[in-house]
Amino acid sequence: MTARPVSSAVVARRSGLRLSSATLRTIMVGLEAEGLLHQRHTSGGRIPTDRGYRLYVDKLMRVRGLTTGEKRLILSSMRDACREVDDILKAACNVLSRIWGQLAVALGPSATEGVLRRIDLVPVASDRVLVVVSVASGVIRTVLVDAVQSVDALRLETATRRMNERLAGLALSDALHIVASEPHEFCADDSSVRQVLVRLAGRSSVSKLEGGLYVDGASRLFTQPEFESGAMMGTFLRVVEAKEQLIRELTLHRHHTVPMVIIGSENAADELKHCSMVTAGYRVGDSSGALGILGPIRMPYSKLLPAVQFVAGTVGDLLSQGRA
Repeated sequence: MTARPVSSAVVARRSGLRLSSATLRTIMVGLEAEGLLHQRHTSGGRIPTDRGYRLYVDKLMRVRGLTTGEKRLILSSMRDACREVDDILKAACNVLSRIWGQLAVALGPSATEGVLRRIDLVPVASDRVLVVVSVASGVIRTVLVDAVQSVDALRLETATRRMNERLAGLALSDALHIVASEPHEFCADDSSVRQVLVRLAGRSSVSKLEGGLYVDGASRLFTQPEFESGAMMGTFLRVVEAKEQLIRELTLHRHHTVPMVIIGSENAADELKHCSMVTAGYRVGDSSGALGILGPIRMPYSKLLPAVQFVAGTVGDLLSQGRA
């Protein structure tokens, strides 16, 4: 596959349709008028548009199931990983990228969806507090919060006890809302502890309670002809390095256990308009995450959909067994 436009003569020669080049050219003109093909130059061939790929994925594509060997390779690669979240998601990204030659991404399970089991405020310095949050699904997240002034360890201990008495058993998102709106309930008139709680419930800290991002296979992606352009490679590298766009895209689809295909302009981030993503969500108790493959719009979707779905299901099973 060259990722270059295809002429009617090439289609006539390789398709086996037994149609003349002139007939195919007329058909391609009609498809272009429907917005399904695009001709970059008047005398050049045509390529599918995002809408054309969408029609193919939704109506024409025949999904190819994984072979027994592919399933065995995925399972053996992932079962060798430890039961920690990091190890399992790194193994998932590695096997997806290694077998299918694309960039693999994964979003760890979100703690904010879960039911709060326990929260601990641990002083690690006079003006820094480590917050350890555990939810019923077994997901544990830590957030380091900077205090404006010195924080008393005994008062942090009191705040921890009061928070667990009142908030344990609530959805973590609801618990954080209470912390944000009523911090004085947990620390009386101690302004230093109150500021720690306000910062804990702030946007920056809450985002850290979401799942972390895992990426594997950028070097494999850059062997694709679409990324021969230095400008496109640079744009894409900035997305991978910044991570926010990828996290946002995966977060949008983490509740879909059936694989989703996001094609080109359907991506929310402008930097991803020349890429496609195949994603699927997974669940660990009340928490959810997502993983997927990111690559050129010209991807082998029929192979990638079952691969992403199988790996996502395996991740959910392994994490649920270990309640990582």
